[in-house]
Amino acid sequence: MPPGYPLRVAGDWRVCITFNDQPRLKGKPNLHSVADDLRSHLGEHAPVSAGKEHIFVYAATLGAAEQVGQVARAVLAQHDLGADFRFERWDPLEQAWLDAPTEPPDEAAAQQAAHEYHQERERERSAATGRAAWQVRVELASRDEVTALAERLAYAGWPVVRRRKYLIAGANCEDDANGLAREIQGYGYPHAVVRVQRSDTAASMPQAWLPAGWGG
Repeated sequence: MPPGYPLRVAGDWRVCITFNDQPRLKGKPNLHSVADDLRSHLGEHAPVSAGKEHIFVYAATLGAAEQVGQVARAVLAQHDLGADFRFERWDPLEQAWLDAPTEPPDEAAAQQAAHEYHQERERERSAATGRAAWQVRVELASRDEVTALAERLAYAGWPVVRRRKYLIAGANCEDDANGLAREIQGYGYPHAVVRVQRSDTAASMPQAWLPAGWGG
């Protein structure tokens, strides 16, 4: 395999991150520790490697490379690190990485792309562990209202734990939880108190909701 060729699992695209100043002084993390932080945020979906002057993040497509690039920008901003980003594609004829120019990133679009990436990773983790990452807790005026709402949510496919005066519905990510909360608020329960919160390890936490086609 020629030097510099992408790993098969990585795909034929990569983000080349070049730091304006080597991140090693004034208490800032060095280049390899930044790469480790990127790995913890990106997971196995986007392999990360670090050289002497660059960090490379690999992806299967240009769209995926742009998404992980936005996440990487957010991670570097947390460390107050400046860097230049370049997209490259492996050319099997030239046996080299070639520049793939893209439009300058729009900040709002960059933040949205990073947010959507994290939401999708949350959904995947919930499905893999069988535990909903988020929950919607609904306190109601009566046991009859709890029963009626629990049956309605269960019929729609949401995992529900029911108690005397409240219920908890599981959601696989924050966006799904917020969307369900808005939906419940429109059901017409005047005294309902709806809260969205991260799930814990309590026994009452609902199982993950698997959309059609997930989990085989």
